[in-house]
Amino acid sequence: MYGIWGSDANNVWVVGEYGLILKWDGVSWAEQGSGTQEFLFDVFGTDGDNVFVVGAKGTILRKNGSAWAVEPSNTTQSLNEIWGATADDLWAVGADGVTLRRSSGEWLISENAASQTLYGLWGSDAKNVWAVGAYGTIFKFDGGSWRAEPLANTYNLNGIWGSDSDNLWTVGENGVILKRKP
Repeated sequence: MYGIWGSDANNVWVVGEYGLILKWDGVSWAEQGSGTQEFLFDVFGTDGDNVFVVGAKGTILRKNGSAWAVEPSNTTQSLNEIWGATADDLWAVGADGVTLRRSSGEWLISENAASQTLYGLWGSDAKNVWAVGAYGTIFKFDGGSWRAEPLANTYNLNGIWGSDSDNLWTVGENGVILKRKP
């Protein structure tokens, strides 16, 4: 299993290998039919009825109500992480720096200068979104464009989280933990 997200104690999703999606309803785990055999790497939602999953070969699934449906991603690159400010303002990042943005119900490739695989993604709002990845790659979206942040190391960065746009932490290989200086 690779990713977990929940909207509350009775709505938690886990994703994993061969299209695995499990849902916790507060009592037990139940497998949900994803309709794919692709590895699924991350799950994110805006509430219990709008949940999105990303995975290998550009796979994007959306749970809208009770069913899972494929959303065209316009890429065949593996997608490693997903985050969003709203159900219609979402980001997904992955292999070779691919960066997608969902707007008006459509996923489009977003231009950035990243050529390294991106593993982590987090934002405080639609104008403050960060992506981290291979060889210490850090990019920030400011509401208009992506820009590279100064590299603090050359280890792969695998995850990022913050309490707000001035307090961010990223983690990576060899025990690296970095805090962003505002």
